[in-house]
Amino acid sequence: MKSYTLSDSRIRDLRSELENRFGTDPLPDDALLRFVEYEDGVITIDGEARLYYDEDKLYPLIPLLLDDNFLKQIVVDMGAVEPVVSGADVMAPGVTDADKDIQESDVVSVVDEDNGKPIGVAVATTSGEDIVSSTNGVAAQSQHYVDDAIWDTFF
Repeated sequence: MKSYTLSDSRIRDLRSELENRFGTDPLPDDALLRFVEYEDGVITIDGEARLYYDEDKLYPLIPLLLDDNFLKQIVVDMGAVEPVVSGADVMAPGVTDADKDIQESDVVSVVDEDNGKPIGVAVATTSGEDIVSSTNGVAAQSQHYVDDAIWDTFF
C-alpha cells in the first residue's frame, strides 16, 4: 500500500476536522502522521493505524479509543458483545446504558459492561435517551469492529 507523510497544512486540517467532528483533537503534537492509500484512506500515528475515512467521513479506530475513549458511549451487555465484534448493528435490547447527550447520527463507541473497553464504533440511529428506553430496534449502526477488513489489514 502506498503512503505519504502528511504536510503541516494537512495536519492542521485534520486537527480541525477532529475538533469539529468529535470535539477533541487526540493527535500527539510530535507524532509522525501518514496517510495510507487503503480504501478511502487510513491515518497512521507513528506507524500505527488510528483513524480512517469512509465515504469522506473520518472515524477513529478501536486502538485509538483504547488510549483515550473520547467518543460518547453506548454500553452493551455481555450477550451483545459477540454480535457487535462480528459486525452486527447495536440492538436496543442489548443496551444497558448510553450517554444521554448522544444525538442521532453521532459517532459513538460501543463498550462492554464488564470491562468498559471499546469493542466497536457505530453511528447512533436515535438519541441517547431513546437508546436507553427502547426495547427493540437498532440503537446504532456498526461502522468499525474487531475483525473487520481494516482490523484484519492493520492489526
